[in-house]
Amino acid sequence: MKKQSASKTGEINNSEIINQNIQPKVGKFMFCNGDVYDGEYKINRDRFFLVKQGKGTYITDNFDVYHGEWDEDTFANTDIHIKYNNDAQYRGRIDSNGMMNGLGTYIFPDGSSIEAIWFNNMPSINIIYKEPLGFAWIVDDVSANETARLENTVQEIRRNGGKCWGYYCDITSREEVYRLAKTVQIEVTLLINNAGYVYGKTLWELPDVEIERTYKVNILSHYWITKAFVRDMMKNNHGHIVTVASVAGLLGTYNCTDYSATKFAAIGYHESLFTELKAHGYDGIHATLVCPYFINTGMFYGVRPRLISMLEPEYVAEEVVSGILVNQVIIVLPGSVRYLLPLKSLLPAKLCWALMYHIIRGPQSMMMFKGREEMPILKNNNNVTLIPQKAM
Repeated sequence: MKKQSASKTGEINNSEIINQNIQPKVGKFMFCNGDVYDGEYKINRDRFFLVKQGKGTYITDNFDVYHGEWDEDTFANTDIHIKYNNDAQYRGRIDSNGMMNGLGTYIFPDGSSIEAIWFNNMPSINIIYKEPLGFAWIVDDVSANETARLENTVQEIRRNGGKCWGYYCDITSREEVYRLAKTVQIEVTLLINNAGYVYGKTLWELPDVEIERTYKVNILSHYWITKAFVRDMMKNNHGHIVTVASVAGLLGTYNCTDYSATKFAAIGYHESLFTELKAHGYDGIHATLVCPYFINTGMFYGVRPRLISMLEPEYVAEEVVSGILVNQVIIVLPGSVRYLLPLKSLLPAKLCWALMYHIIRGPQSMMMFKGREEMPILKNNNNVTLIPQKAM
């Protein structure tokens, strides 16, 4: 908190302030910018301004409330209580700039809360959901493997005290999506479009049916799913829509004429949706675009990147959750890729191709992509077919 001069006081007047000694006193003050402080204070005799010192409550002009113990106008190294103007709260440690740093609990307006070690308002990976939100988990594959994964995920969340429901749905069918939306008897406030499909062949090797399936899963399903739930978000002006695209949607990729095209489309879809919501005043509905590099899930089996290693699913999940919690608009993983992408527009096209082919060797690494047809098929102890899981 910055030091400010008090314009008027409620319980004592300015002349009394100047004549006091530097020992902490108690008073209530309104500052020139509309902020209010009520609590212990002292006066800096050299410059004649009020210094918050001891226990007190500070109310900003936008009605955020900070309550705790102050030391020289900043919070002492103790837990504080913050009430934000959107009804959210925070209890824990903050730094001199008022940012969450250290152990603390963030309480959402709906009463759910997150306990974590925070760094610059971002939670660490050690997140504990004290009052978990409800999750509706929808899969588009009814194979034995996906059925088992869905059931295991639901049970794991419930064992940890969470609320979770699982649903099966063919997301390529808008009729089935709309029908399922009517059966989900909970208010959906966080919608994540994450389903992805890739076949992994050059254009002349791609079966027509696989091209159509890729488009239905990777982009058309976003329309059906979002339309099914966005109107309820609009009624309350509250919600969050997450679109999981890909770095392949920012840069055309070998063996991915269908996949890259759908990811380019997903990015355009998301940015347009974001614009429409904001233009119509739905500032309470947030949107986050996620563009990860290759993730080590088996979806891109055989790919061997040269400069950047494949991302681990746990890392991606942690980064996405952290971004959602602070309403981050775009998440590019790893972050270093974000600074390389402008080269595509800045460099001449021929030089950019030479860089990609001879230095980064992107096409060569994708030439090792085995594609979905050649993914290994395994068996577990229950003789259930296991296929490397799908992910973005």
